[in-house]
Amino acid sequence: MRAAGWTVSGVGAGVGAIVIAYAFLGATFTDGPESSAGGDHARMVLVGVTIAAVALCVGAALRRTEQWATYVFIGLASLLAISAVWWAVGELLG
Repeated sequence: MRAAGWTVSGVGAGVGAIVIAYAFLGATFTDGPESSAGGDHARMVLVGVTIAAVALCVGAALRRTEQWATYVFIGLASLLAISAVWWAVGELLG
């Protein structure tokens, strides 16, 4: 499970870094009636940080031998991932 933990940590941290880099380098944000460009930018960066943090937590849980830690970290990661997906879908659908 140690190799799986390192894989999850590396891939998740990479995806989070890509989202953050896209927020700073490629995304265009415009002011609209319902949201501001600064707020949209901050939310996108927070989603990238959340993705990286969740992946690092799950990877750490997989590398540990204590079973309770695995359940706690996977539960936390699930809640954070669901909230990030909910926000992303809400932003895409308007």
